[in-house]
Amino acid sequence: MHKTIVLILFVLPFLCFSQFKYTSIYNPSWQYAMVDSSSSVELKTKKKKHSKFLFSIDSRNSYMSDQWVKMFGFKIGMEIRERYRWGFGAYELQEPIALDPIETKSGKTLKSTLTKFDYSTLFTEYLFHHNYRWTGGVMMSYGNGKADLHLEDIEAGRDSIIQIAKIPIFAIDLYGYYHVTPWLAPGLGFGYRWVLGEGKNLKNGFNAPFYVVKVKFMLGRLYKTIFKNELIKAEKLEYKKEIEIKKA
Repeated sequence: MHKTIVLILFVLPFLCFSQFKYTSIYNPSWQYAMVDSSSSVELKTKKKKHSKFLFSIDSRNSYMSDQWVKMFGFKIGMEIRERYRWGFGAYELQEPIALDPIETKSGKTLKSTLTKFDYSTLFTEYLFHHNYRWTGGVMMSYGNGKADLHLEDIEAGRDSIIQIAKIPIFAIDLYGYYHVTPWLAPGLGFGYRWVLGEGKNLKNGFNAPFYVVKVKFMLGRLYKTIFKNELIKAEKLEYKKEIEIKKA
């Protein structure tokens, strides 16, 4: 089952790519210049790359086990023709999560808290809308995590830590971003998350719809803003032209 999910995540982008007819607003056989009338600066637009390296900080606030928690993470991978993405991601829980109490066979009730949780994923994304200001897409991810579960026997005054080495997780979510700057974009998302392994207590906390508040910090775009700002200006001008055409 788990191997099948991994295979789908890797094969799906290639299948979609073979069916997608790419039409760029930039003709790859020639270059042209755009003029910013407000600054009278001529901006030469380079050829659009069919693929590019992807790296972004992917910190998020997520609703898990009936409470809001903070996750710090990053994503690294490839983007194909501004439409398809796939790669690797890693995330770490920033604060403990109180889980449902555990009932033992002897009838005792143990207080349970997830004190540590980190996981890595393989992801596939499809961008159905992407321009200078807005990005919208859908993402599927599958990965494995590890956790420390703190169990407390209140009556006996004893506690213990259980380490869970492998927690298979699958999630699908729909999201959207607004680019406040070319390299910083807050966004919202919602979806559903499943824990595929054993552990009823963990499943009760993780198997649920979720809402996510994200902030994307894009190092590649920051590099362009600092060192290749003419490319960022060209994208902004093209976006303004598209808006004017839609209004007309």
